[in-house]
Amino acid sequence: MLSLKGASFALILAAAMNASAQPVRLVIAGLTHGHVSGFLHALQGRQDVDLVGIYDPDFVLEQGYAQQFHLANELFSTDLGGLLDRAKPDAVAIFSSTYDHPGIVETCTAHHVRVVMMEKPLAIGVREARRIERAAASSGAQIIVNYETTWYPSQRGPRSAATALVKVTRNTLRAKSTPITRQLGCQRCSGVMANTARPLPEFSADFSCEH
Repeated sequence: MLSLKGASFALILAAAMNASAQPVRLVIAGLTHGHVSGFLHALQGRQDVDLVGIYDPDFVLEQGYAQQFHLANELFSTDLGGLLDRAKPDAVAIFSSTYDHPGIVETCTAHHVRVVMMEKPLAIGVREARRIERAAASSGAQIIVNYETTWYPSQRGPRSAATALVKVTRNTLRAKSTPITRQLGCQRCSGVMANTARPLPEFSADFSCEH
């Protein structure tokens, strides 16, 4: 599944960039999301994606990934803006905390990155999602949220049936009057959301965490 996920993202990038004949120049922004390990595995040996940089503010974390995946130290940077200026990527894949999504997207679009992918969820709330929306609208960048289950063969059935199921599930969540923490299996996320007085209608039924 990891290789399929990597292949699917590469195909999305190619389509978003009008199927350029050259390898997609890719920067990874953030290393705190656990899925980055699978993504780095999937990139190994690929000819259609060229990893040109990796950003994370934590130098120690960067060094851990450099050793684990035998990556050159020159790929890494704790300065995202400087890395984007130097590497000039076609696309950025975000594997940071969800809290950092808006800032990273804004930095990417300010540096003329055309395609930005992030792990779900898009944002922690509507205000943060609107920041991402404004950054995309002002720059023309395409923003992709990676819902991994999209790539599963079981999800390739009739679109109308899937859409109907999502609508029913979302309406059920919106109708509940109990805190959204009841919907979360992760204790860390539940702690963050503990002060929520009611379910937030902006959150999708596919809400998940990175812990």
